[in-house]
Amino acid sequence: MNLEINTLELNETVQETFGSAAAECEIVLPDYCPNILRILSAQAFPSICAESRRPDRITLEGNIDFRVMYLAENGTKIYTVTQQSSFTQSFELKEGNTAQVSYSVQPEQVTARALSPQRMHVKVVLRIPLRVTATSALCLPNPKEDCEYLTRNICYSKRCCEGTKPLRISDEFELGTLPAAVNILRTELCFLETEQKPLTEKLIVKADMCFRILYADSADVLHTAEQTIPVSQILDLTGLDEETICAIRFQPLSCSVTPKETIDGETKILAYDVEVNVRAEGYRTEQTSLITDAYSLKNKSECTVRQISFEQALRIREDGTAKESMEIGYYDSVYDVNVTPVILSTEADPESREVRTEGTWNCTALIRDANGDTVCVEKSIPFSICTKISDPVTQIRNECTLSVISLSFSPSDATHLEFRVDYRLNGMLFIVNPYCIVTDLCQKEERVSSQAEMVLYYAEKGESVWQIAKKYTCRYEKLRETNHIEGEVMEESEMLLILRG
Repeated sequence: MNLEINTLELNETVQETFGSAAAECEIVLPDYCPNILRILSAQAFPSICAESRRPDRITLEGNIDFRVMYLAENGTKIYTVTQQSSFTQSFELKEGNTAQVSYSVQPEQVTARALSPQRMHVKVVLRIPLRVTATSALCLPNPKEDCEYLTRNICYSKRCCEGTKPLRISDEFELGTLPAAVNILRTELCFLETEQKPLTEKLIVKADMCFRILYADSADVLHTAEQTIPVSQILDLTGLDEETICAIRFQPLSCSVTPKETIDGETKILAYDVEVNVRAEGYRTEQTSLITDAYSLKNKSECTVRQISFEQALRIREDGTAKESMEIGYYDSVYDVNVTPVILSTEADPESREVRTEGTWNCTALIRDANGDTVCVEKSIPFSICTKISDPVTQIRNECTLSVISLSFSPSDATHLEFRVDYRLNGMLFIVNPYCIVTDLCQKEERVSSQAEMVLYYAEKGESVWQIAKKYTCRYEKLRETNHIEGEVMEESEMLLILRG
């Protein structure tokens, strides 16, 4: 005889993998660009633009914006050229079209080399993590009067809504007291979420769009312009309510910045055009009581047990400051420093109740070295960010982003720079709690062997009260009440009176 069952719907991770894709192209310098003396640095900015699915496969298509900074043949001027390429990556799917798929793309290695004074070759290797979740029905037994159950109350988060909406922002800002811009060398763009406001199945998302732009003036002197612009977007999220917590991601698709003349004829205005996808995933925390062990008081029985990992979403927004030293060799002057954070791993420490997010600051310093040459120095500096959590956990899944809010640097000694990064860790941590759950209790026809209705048992310190009750097929709560036991294990060794029947 088996128990009647009910079902519990939950989101389960059914597939986690990653793919590697490579993209390369040749860049031919426009006629107005001087010849190449030396390539200084290369960057790649990938974005996924479309996906197509079959029952057993998903194909991702994306674009890559290459930006290569080089030193012109006269040895004094710096230029940047851009080129767009494309990539495709396919994954086999285990759950078919009913599964929810999340993915991202990040450059792992970018290389550039000059083929001739007017041509260069660029290549990037991409890492594309992919995670597949599916809604499954967990079968749970309904309690019976002639059985005993050990239950545990748990909290878990269930994805209840998701949505993506494109946003295009085109405007301009003035350089103020900075010199006029002639040549844009590098544009850094990030979005810092400032507010979420849920309405009826709609979410208003507000953020700061932050520019950091390196440019050259008419005398080929380098300057950095910084500008923060508030933006907002309204997302349609069916199933959103006030209890929902949302993870927001801004996925830039394109970004262009162009100098523009004022009425005085000076290029002291920067016009920008940005396209970005704003994506939200909503999670609702629910509570349930699960059976972790059971036995029949009348018949011999056997539990069917399944291990299930339940995830609980935890919203994170943590600001901090990092101070690091970067070795750049002997130098005459520093033109610019760029820092890009890369998250590599996340670990949970149950004793300190901390989550450690670890990765590297990928640093690029554009300098004039001791020989008078303009060069780029690249270094990776490890970091570890600790986040306090309320409960001890052993497993964690990190879906946070790490953004640079502000950056400053100063000389440390003849061969080192010190830089300070104000950063924001923002997004969702998922606490992973594995449980062994009873999905069925099979009661056999064979009856429990008859024993005396009253038994004396000497329990050892640390022994499980539940296991004692199970051994003698008696009522668990009655055993605790009769012997005035408050905890789940024996605090001291003592003689117990076991009443059966």
